[in-house]
Amino acid sequence: MTIRTGLRRFSAVATEIPRIHYREGLESGFMDDYESAIESFDRVNYITVGSSYWTRQSQYYKANAYSQLEQYEKAIEEYKKLLATDKKNSACWVNLGASYVDLEKFDEEALSCFDKAIELENKKKNPDKIILEIAWSNRGTIFLAQEDERLANDNDYLDLVEQCVNEILKLEPESQDGLSLKTALLWMQEKNDEAIENDKKLCKIDPDSWENWNSLATAYSTVNNVDEALKYFQKAIEIQPNEDLPWYNKACMLSRMNRMDDALDALLVAISIAPENLSGLSEESDFENIKNSERFKKFLTIPV
Repeated sequence: MTIRTGLRRFSAVATEIPRIHYREGLESGFMDDYESAIESFDRVNYITVGSSYWTRQSQYYKANAYSQLEQYEKAIEEYKKLLATDKKNSACWVNLGASYVDLEKFDEEALSCFDKAIELENKKKNPDKIILEIAWSNRGTIFLAQEDERLANDNDYLDLVEQCVNEILKLEPESQDGLSLKTALLWMQEKNDEAIENDKKLCKIDPDSWENWNSLATAYSTVNNVDEALKYFQKAIEIQPNEDLPWYNKACMLSRMNRMDDALDALLVAISIAPENLSGLSEESDFENIKNSERFKKFLTIPV
């Protein structure tokens, strides 16, 4: 065997081994076994030298695996490592920003990630609409979540949110993220009827989403249409009976309607699903009609 042939064989093996571990990592991820996926991607990074295709891909999916495990600090660390060698990776920028949002860091650092992703995609001949939609959606979410008084009092604040909504719906007119953001914007603009109609559109687009029906019900409750609110909270429950939020909201509506026993029954289900609902229960204004009942008082004695 000549030296040249030996080198070719060594090169083939060196390429094939990282590929095998990379595929194993992807397969583990597809099966929701994210710990095993991380181990496989670590093997790739151990074997490969420097920055190669396999290194970058493994780094990216390792970060994704950490996100799936809700280990967002580790995900951020991995995304940053990748961006140190691949600064034009718009998917990585948008995922880095999303990890900050998952940690409820609604700040300029998170915004800059989404801005960078938008900038990079808009330079492409065929920009990735999904990446742009995610970036604009998260950007709008950050503006809504920020509690900075300077921004909240800025006359351009609603314009910033509206820009995000318009950009999303321009990419995808039936984007649920875009329409949900639009609902929040309409409430902020005190356009209550338009907000309700927008929620109806969301329910029509995806009638199997309990979140959409819960949002519509909440919209009706805001304008004190308790009958419609109750109807749609019940619709959300029928779709997903194991979610505590529509049960809790249903309890609020029933209490406002002075249907005490029904309200307490619904509240008990909400507490059974998510005991954290006990926190702040005594301060909930919607429960004024049931606060003096013995059953309600017993709820307050349950340790959180």
